[in-house]
Amino acid sequence: MWKQLRFLIHYDHLASLDGNEYVEASLLRASAITYDKQDYETAKRYFDQLHVVASNKGNKEIARLGILRCSYFTNKFEPTITISTEILEDIASNDDNKFEAHYCRAKAYIATGQETTAVKDLLAISKDISSEMGAEAKYLYAEYHYHQGEYKKSENTIMEFINEGTTHQYWLARCFVLLADIYIAQGDDFMAKQYLLSLQENYTANDDITTLINARLEAITTREAEEILQ
Repeated sequence: MWKQLRFLIHYDHLASLDGNEYVEASLLRASAITYDKQDYETAKRYFDQLHVVASNKGNKEIARLGILRCSYFTNKFEPTITISTEILEDIASNDDNKFEAHYCRAKAYIATGQETTAVKDLLAISKDISSEMGAEAKYLYAEYHYHQGEYKKSENTIMEFINEGTTHQYWLARCFVLLADIYIAQGDDFMAKQYLLSLQENYTANDDITTLINARLEAITTREAEEILQ
């Protein structure tokens, strides 16, 4: 680590020298070191500089992807949208970078209250639920229709997700919770409860799914008790 930091000082110095033939190489190394340290603010500064001076397609793509990730990881939503759009509009961008740009832009749109604008990006990557980004996008697309009160569209999307199969069990579980929410919203606590109890029995990971299930089951139990008292 200390060795890397010593190198970083030298790379930073070289990158600041006007006319230095090693500027581009220095920025590549400085951005990589700071990114690996998760110092995303500093890494973005280096990636921004690299984006300007990059002399070939490969380094330009590295710079843009670095800017995208650093902006996304630091919740800089407008810069995330801007660089994502640049990546997507460049026909030379590779498919993996475009996929990630769709994902980051969708999440940035959602974070800034532009859910409807995010739909196009969600659809673009939700076709590949073998990737975690695609699986999350599929869930978010179903969630979007749920919040719009379009319960049938939301349910159909969830059923597609279930039938296609995915290794990303967390997002599959979230879809089952959302399916319960759809039934609850339509006044069918009985069906919602069945899905929740089944999920509770079969989902073993230690994450927030248990909390989501319990909150809904407790609310259903309270409603059931109130009906008995009436």
